[in-house]
Formats: sequence, structure tokens, C-alpha cells
Amino acid sequence: MSYLKERFKKNSVQIIRHRNSFIPQLEAKDEPLIYVSKHFKRYLIADYEINKITVIDPYMTVVDLQRLSMLFGGDAKNNLEVITKFEAYKREEVNKQTTIETIVTGKERLVSNGLFNQIAIFHSNKAMHDRYFIFWKGDVIHSIFSIGGSLNQDFGGFIHIQEISDTYLQDSVVHYYQMLKESLEGEY
Repeated sequence: MSYLKERFKKNSVQIIRHRNSFIPQLEAKDEPLIYVSKHFKRYLIADYEINKITVIDPYMTVVDLQRLSMLFGGDAKNNLEVITKFEAYKREEVNKQTTIETIVTGKERLVSNGLFNQIAIFHSNKAMHDRYFIFWKGDVIHSIFSIGGSLNQDFGGFIHIQEISDTYLQDSVVHYYQMLKESLEGEY
């Protein structure tokens, strides 16, 4: 290994701390979804006051609801709010209405089994591309994460997870969230 690489590696160990921003596939090559699930379970346990998680992802499928229960389920006090466009149905399910009906059945099961207090799935008509996880304490946003790809990718393909610490970007995401909430076509 060259001198510069060794020096960089030594300095990066001293400077960089693993927090809430990482590329799951680099952390756990074989099972990035399980790694992310454990990360967010620890995150929720460490701050018990978090009681709501908002997921913004344009590509919501039936399987994604199971992925969300892996990531955030298990505590009956938590509410899950999903804002989506149901765009993935064209690839994975028979049709959009069947997809929505199956997701509604799945969400009811997750709530009745105590994995969440409540699950609200909203359909938005606004343009959506980026994905976010927003963690709430009551009515106040506690933290926002940017997700580099869709849930159906299981955090493979070197997708990033980044906690947003820049206040200007946080404000922009909050504004985007409010725009989405104002343009909802329905709750499922």
C-alpha cells in the first residue's frame, strides 16, 4: 500500500465516525437490508420519544410494506406515514387498484399484529423522485434521512443513507413534505 493510502486510512479512522450516514452494501456486503434494519431498530430504541416515521418514496409495492415493517415495525406506539405515487405497480403487480387493495390488507394486518400503532398510506399527485425517512417526536421533526434509492432495491447497489444535518436542506425537505401533503389524492 502506498504512503498516501496508508496515511489516508490512518487519518480517516481518526476523523470519520460512523453515525447515521453510510452505504449499507459497503457495511454489510451480503445483507444490506438486514444491516439497515438493525441500524434503524437501534436508532428507534436509542430515542424512545420518536413516535412517527414518514416515508416518502414514489415506488411503493406490496413487498415494500414488509420492508418497512422490518425497518421500523415492532413498537405499537409508532405511527407510519407513507407518501407515494404507487408507480411500481406497472412492473410488479397486476394493476394499480389490486396493488392498493393488497397494500391496505397488509397494513391492517401489521397494525392488528402490533407492529405499528397506525399506518397511513397517501397517494400524491406531485412529482416525486428522491426518497426520505422523516422521524418525528410528537408534531416536531426530529431527524431527516435521504435515501439514495427505492426500497425495492433492498439497499443494495451502493445506495446511500444520509442523515441530513444541513438546516437549509432540512427546511427544503420540510417544505417538500408540506407540498406533498397539500396535494394528496387519497388515503389508503
